[in-house]
Amino acid sequence: MVELPTIQEPLAAEPNAAAPVGNPVQPFSRPMVRDVWLRLGLLATPPVAVLLTMLAGMAVLPLTRRPLHPTEMLWAGLVVVAVGWLAVLPMVIMVGRGAIMLLRCAMVANMTRLVGSALGAVIVLVMARPGLHKIVLILWLAAFYFVLLIAESFTSSWVIKNSSVRPAVG
Repeated sequence: MVELPTIQEPLAAEPNAAAPVGNPVQPFSRPMVRDVWLRLGLLATPPVAVLLTMLAGMAVLPLTRRPLHPTEMLWAGLVVVAVGWLAVLPMVIMVGRGAIMLLRCAMVANMTRLVGSALGAVIVLVMARPGLHKIVLILWLAAFYFVLLIAESFTSSWVIKNSSVRPAVG
């Protein structure tokens, strides 16, 4: 049979042990600095994801001899970036308030992104000028939506993992 150590054994083992000397300061170790970086990461995710998707589309579509449709790409990108910022806004506000709250905010962000992208597509399609290719706009919206879904899922999990939790006040 194996004996498990008790709580008193580690305390009695070294009563006068010195504190470790020379602990290096970890990057982003201060909660305030870490929270600022987490908020900036959340806010930068939608435009960076859309911009990278635009660049990939501008590189691939000419290679396949397909038309680029820059106007539709721009409108779809603007809709998805606006919806992406709206989706991450609750999470930006709640950074540092606890993992459960951040998980709830991530779920709200997914719902907001889905409904907002669909609503934005409808608004742009209804208000579109006659020369706008509606099918191309829907395809660009879908491409941006799925890339943003993946990017913001990774960013949300990064924020939840690295967020500093402050004690409740009151």
